Amino acid sequence: NQFIACNHTAGNWLFGSKRAYDLVNNAINISDYVFNDQKRSNIQSDLNCQNQINICHVGSFTKVKNHIFLLSLFKQYHFLNPTAKLYLYGSGPLQQHIEKLVDQLKLKSQVVFMGSVNNVNDYLQAMDIMVFPSLFEGLPVSIIEAQASGLPCVLSDTISQEVALLPEYVQFVSLDAPQKQWLMAINKALALPRKNQSEAITAAAYDIQRNAKQLEAYYTKCVSKANEY
Repeated sequence: NQFIACNHTAGNWLFGSKRAYDLVNNAINISDYVFNDQKRSNIQSDLNCQNQINICHVGSFTKVKNHIFLLSLFKQYHFLNPTAKLYLYGSGPLQQHIEKLVDQLKLKSQVVFMGSVNNVNDYLQAMDIMVFPSLFEGLPVSIIEAQASGLPCVLSDTISQEVALLPEYVQFVSLDAPQKQWLMAINKALALPRKNQSEAITAAAYDIQRNAKQLEAYYTKCVSKANEY
């Protein structure tokens, strides 16, 4: 008889607009993602990716993540910007299919399959932009993490706009739009400065320390209410 959702889009879909629910964001440990110039330099040195444009995507290799669209877009972007590389973080059932497509597009030396990593927060420091053209999505935590690291994002407009905690750093583009529109959005995003965004992410209620206390208070209230009966 108690209802919780991670965002309003999910809450209305799950429970209906007439049923009251509490909002508890899928928070992150913000301190792990704070942008740091020295860390960026170190990770870029490890990846040997200095002096180039580093585009990334974090997500499983499944249909919904739309890697085929992403590769088509990157091929065009790479044609215009030969130093660009695409880093794909994650694993999944369609990975081999995507690897074959990379070969077919002659992008093998420009697309890097990073696999599933447990320190994506470190790698985000070295990236320059996240491109996320999902077919549909609720509120992807990877986009919250990207913003926490000061990384600009270009997303499909099928993703809930509630994810845009830093509106200046998040652009939405239709999957039906010409590729030129996506390319323009990427170039615009790359002009943004990387900086510490921890205060803004905390203010948006995505600090896991605060949210853990919020959830604890919620459960305590529920137990106290139950004990009254």
